[in-house]
Amino acid sequence: MSKILIIAEKPSAGKDIARILGVTNTKNGFMENDNYIVTWARGHLVKLKDPEEADPRYKKWNVDDLPLPYDNGLKIADGATGQFKIIKSLIQRNDISYLINAGDAGREGLLIQSWIYRMCGNKHPVKILWSSSLTDDAIKTAMGHLHDEKEEEFVNLLREAETR
Repeated sequence: MSKILIIAEKPSAGKDIARILGVTNTKNGFMENDNYIVTWARGHLVKLKDPEEADPRYKKWNVDDLPLPYDNGLKIADGATGQFKIIKSLIQRNDISYLINAGDAGREGLLIQSWIYRMCGNKHPVKILWSSSLTDDAIKTAMGHLHDEKEEEFVNLLREAETR
């Protein structure tokens, strides 16, 4: 039986979503039932590498190095390795049909989730739960109106966030 993997931005949001969906089986870093797996990041679980991590010459300031490269790659944030490994193992499960991005509604929430999926090597389709409120009714409504990550609005928001 295939399942839907929901990834919230914070543990409290993930646990609220799990409660609303009736997901009660608690495991290490996630919750699961017959239909859903709910897990969470811890805010900025993944972040950009610093320039000197991509190339040691950038450790020392030199005007001749300008402009610095804008894409130095991604890394796991300090103290986040454990939860990152949990999310990665869930994304790589064979019984996942698609992911639901339940990050914060906004460009930063979209970016944080996107970077996690990229670092985990996600190959599943992604739907977006877009709600600025985490009340029970708001989450139920948003679950009934999921967005596709390929919708122009979300593609543009992600581009904006990455550019920023």
